Amino acid sequence: MNGEQGRDAMGGQRESIIILDEYGVIQWSSPSVYNLLGYLPREIMEKEIFGFVHKASAKRLKKLYYQLQERSSRSNEGLVQFQNKKGEKTALFVTFNNLSGAVMNGTMLHLQQFNPEKTFDTIRIQREAELEIELRRKIEQEIAAELHDHVNPTLVAVKLMLDYSLRNLELNLDELEKLPGILDNLIHTTRNLSHSITKEALMDFELQKALSSLSERFVTGSNLRIVLKYDKLVETLLRGYQKVHLVRIIEEQIMNILKHASASKVLISFQFRNERIILVTRDNGSGFDPQHRHKGIGLSNMYNRVNLLGGNMHINSSGGEGTTITIALPVN
Repeated sequence: MNGEQGRDAMGGQRESIIILDEYGVIQWSSPSVYNLLGYLPREIMEKEIFGFVHKASAKRLKKLYYQLQERSSRSNEGLVQFQNKKGEKTALFVTFNNLSGAVMNGTMLHLQQFNPEKTFDTIRIQREAELEIELRRKIEQEIAAELHDHVNPTLVAVKLMLDYSLRNLELNLDELEKLPGILDNLIHTTRNLSHSITKEALMDFELQKALSSLSERFVTGSNLRIVLKYDKLVETLLRGYQKVHLVRIIEEQIMNILKHASASKVLISFQFRNERIILVTRDNGSGFDPQHRHKGIGLSNMYNRVNLLGGNMHINSSGGEGTTITIALPVN
């Protein structure tokens, strides 16, 4: 692909968004980064941003970046010399925005081709408007995913528990006593959504405890048996936001099993192999043809969460043979 083809493919945009984790590793990039640096997004994923900066600006970029990580400011900006794929220097005006408090800790970089004819004030006004639109879009996506993947499954579990308990109130008072705690947690989650913050992502909560609680909620009132196999090493290798995403993925999987699979047993397995966390969910239900299954919002959310974590997901299923979903997540 030559330069002209690249500009056509990327829409000719001379600005780009890059999202870093708290260690400066690139987690996502808009396609237009090609027009600025000559790299396709997949070529820079999981690499440190500092490796693409010219040595003359490396110290300056690190200073701006780590000031954000120390939370001494919410944003920084400056002119930085990058090095494109051809090894040439290119001056870009960079804005750093601290994402601490969002589902994924880190930094959003807004890269813009530097035009000396524009004043910094003009650039700043334009950039702030564009970033506000982008941040609002990402917040809306997070809220939609959280409602679908957590709030809705929790309400379904509460309904199952109520149905089960009301069949015989005297025998099932213990189950009814669990409901206030579940609803309190749901109220807490909903309150966080109103502030566009998922505090669970910032907490070092126990994944095994969260999964056990999730399993208990869904087992009560249904004929589903959930078996959890868990490597304790996994707990120490995952960060808070990674655990949140994995719990939401499993919630969605169990919801799909209850709605579509007619299964009686589900095996959820967490293991650490070859520098990766391997999550396997296997049921003995009716199965389906993955090639012809409509990709609804639940499945899309699962893929989006896996992609955000830098992993991959594989679905193996056929009619009458149950379904196995395998997710491989790289960890340091």
